[in-house]
Amino acid sequence: MIVVGASVHNSRDSISVNRIFAVHQGNLVELRQPRTGVKGTWTNHGSPAPNVFIGLPSVALIDNSNPTRQLRVFCPDTNGHLRAARFPAGAPKPLFDDHTAAVAGAPLISTAPGALIVESSVGITHDGHRTVLFVQSVTHSMYMGSSTGTLVEHQIVGSAANLEWNDFGVPGSGTGGPTSSVAERPGAPYFGFPNPMATAGVFVTATNGSVFEFVLRGSSAMSWIPHGSPSGAKILSEPHGLIVGANGSVSTFYIGSDSNLYRLTSSTTGKPGVWSSAQSQPTDLAGLTYGLTTPPGALMVVPFSGDVFFRFFVVGTSNTVRTGTPHDGYLVNVPEDHLFEFLADNNNAPNSLWNDHGPGGVSTTVALGFDPPENLSVPRALGQNSNSMVDPESVFVGTAFDRVLEYDLSVDIWTDHATPPSGTSGGPRRFNVGWGGSPDTNIFGL
Repeated sequence: MIVVGASVHNSRDSISVNRIFAVHQGNLVELRQPRTGVKGTWTNHGSPAPNVFIGLPSVALIDNSNPTRQLRVFCPDTNGHLRAARFPAGAPKPLFDDHTAAVAGAPLISTAPGALIVESSVGITHDGHRTVLFVQSVTHSMYMGSSTGTLVEHQIVGSAANLEWNDFGVPGSGTGGPTSSVAERPGAPYFGFPNPMATAGVFVTATNGSVFEFVLRGSSAMSWIPHGSPSGAKILSEPHGLIVGANGSVSTFYIGSDSNLYRLTSSTTGKPGVWSSAQSQPTDLAGLTYGLTTPPGALMVVPFSGDVFFRFFVVGTSNTVRTGTPHDGYLVNVPEDHLFEFLADNNNAPNSLWNDHGPGGVSTTVALGFDPPENLSVPRALGQNSNSMVDPESVFVGTAFDRVLEYDLSVDIWTDHATPPSGTSGGPRRFNVGWGGSPDTNIFGL
């Protein structure tokens, strides 16, 4: 099963508009396309010998204010190290930097990086003729689970050579309640929130099936907030999305052990939340119910005056239906995977619905061959049509047969991008990449 990772758009070079990253057979691979709906070209970037990649390339950073840091894609390797595939000055092939070995005593990691937070300070200088506004410093922070189950932070402060690691302990430390270990990639980060008690933080799914929030900034900084789990279910997916209501409330989304979508809502950051079922299980056009089998991914948020519309995507597998009698022998339907869109209005008239996007065997390039296709992985990366467009137009998913498919939202058509080329790393063809939500991409200094 290939799982798609981070996506980058308009990296201000001549390579491509859409750059989609994944790990295939232990190698970092990249799909490049000029716009959505056009079959892309694969490039195999290899791996940092003697190790190979085993996790998700889930964080991408672009900083055009410093050409030596123009594009970096982060991914864990088999040694438990965090690696950065660095493309200096728009180079087509990366250099592999080891961000764990670069700092003495840095922790080994057990999850892919997530919950990207970017801080910048702006300065004003005078060059003798004019006043110039410039970015004084930038700090990129990303969060992971360590090999001992703790939440760890990796920071890139200023130049790429200034690296820091911080360990915040296991989820629940200091709360007086049960503690656990980080199970999935941290997600749903917030920064600059108006609540003085918790101005910055991240959410974490623990191995006991509950959710914790870790407060990074504010009067309650360095504290854990236990959010528990829904009644009768455990949380299996990482936190996805952070939707802020008009009243300052915050919501994050998860998949439970019962294959349902759940919403955790708090009055503000740093406060215990309330669980609710976000929506009943989706159905296809024929009315067949689907259990949700991947975490939410590919979040899109559209703000309007006084309101917020948002949508994300989840893969569902059709539930088994038996017809006939035991005497005649039951006829059992063949389970199939569909991509479902969760579309919601958050404030004025809170409502939500599911849209079934198939695929139904239709493609703009190569026929998918049969309906249903093979199993689908987490929907993650987003594509857009041109450098002048900001809103994403498509979403990418991997398949059990190592193909990457793209669904174009604007024209309701699928594109088959086939299988990445094999490399020479000798890496595993199948490996556990975990669940996880949308990868984090930051474009800074454009």
